[in-house]
This record gives sequence, structure tokens and C-alpha cells, in this order.
Amino acid sequence: MREQDRAWAACAIDSEGVITSSRCGNRRYHTCPHPRLELANTNRQYMEKFCNIFNLGHDRIKRYRNGSNGWIYKVQVCSMKDIARILQEIHPYLIIKRQRAERTIGRCIT
Repeated sequence: MREQDRAWAACAIDSEGVITSSRCGNRRYHTCPHPRLELANTNRQYMEKFCNIFNLGHDRIKRYRNGSNGWIYKVQVCSMKDIARILQEIHPYLIIKRQRAERTIGRCIT
């Protein structure tokens, strides 16, 4: 992966992303919170670039109505393996969410 792609993705997560814990999928089977990585933007090409950098399929891009302002596009990553891989790649370039990324990488690897 090119250094400039890692830096771009880190900026995207720092500015418009979320690193959190939540329940993904069916609540009946996923009762304990686990890490989740999310990125949202009103530009589909922006989201496609993020998916391309990390070889995430474009089928992960979901489109939601953003009131009267048009559409918002969102990518959610719930796989601990994918989250760890992404965060390890961009970690050196993160500023705002660096500590949360470190904690999340630790949770994903153990």
C-alpha cells in the first residue's frame, strides 16, 4: 500500500470516521459489544476510494437519505480482522483518534 493512501485514509478516519464498540448484526446472537469502524460522507467516490485502498468491496457502501440535502454514504467494518488490519496501516498517520485506535487494535488482536 502506498504511503500517501495510508495518510489519506487516516485523515478520512480522523475527520469523518468513528472508531467505537457496538453490536453488529442480529442482537439475538451478538449480545456483547465488539469494535466497529465507520466512515460516512456525502460523496460516493470518496467512499469508493476508501474501500479500494483496503480492498473492501463496494457492496459495503450503504446509501441513506440525508434529509432534504440528498444522500449520505456509509461504510461499516465489523470484522475484527479487517479493523485491526486497517487501523495498523493508518495508525502512524492518525492524530485525533490515535489513542482509540491503539486500544481497538489491542482488543482486536487479543
